[in-house]
Order: sequence, then C-alpha cells, then structure tokens
Amino acid sequence: MFFADDFSKKNDGRWQFLERGKARISGGVLRVEGCLAVAGDTSWKNYELRFRARSLDENVQIWAGLRCLDRDQRFAFAMR
Repeated sequence: MFFADDFSKKNDGRWQFLERGKARISGGVLRVEGCLAVAGDTSWKNYELRFRARSLDENVQIWAGLRCLDRDQRFAFAMR
C-alpha cells in the first residue's frame, strides 16, 4: 500500500487542497467544502481507491476523482 490516511491527526503535508473553499481534518474526518483534496504521486500506475463518505445535506453531491491535475484535468465521478 502506497498511501492510506485515517485522518487521526492534522494534515502532515500529504494532502493538498486546490481551488477555493475550505478543508479541515478533525475527529478522524476530512471535511471539504468547495475545493479539491488531492494526495498521491504521479508515478503511480496501478491503484485502488476506497473511501467512506456522507453528506449532511441531501442536496450535496459527493465527488471522487483519479489522476487529478486540476479541476479540469481529472477522471471524476459524483454520487448523490
């Protein structure tokens, strides 16, 4: 495994937050509003993505992406 995070401590520099918006880590949870949370390495070739997510607002979509360079250059999917 190359990368895993249980968010048990503050951001140690492995995560970058792109664009505008807010992000914070507390209580073992990463909360993101209006920005992209990015981690990993461009040299990775074969990887698996696993995560648990929930929204407290039924009108909010949850997004996940792979191979993200910026908001316009990525593979992404959304769940509602």
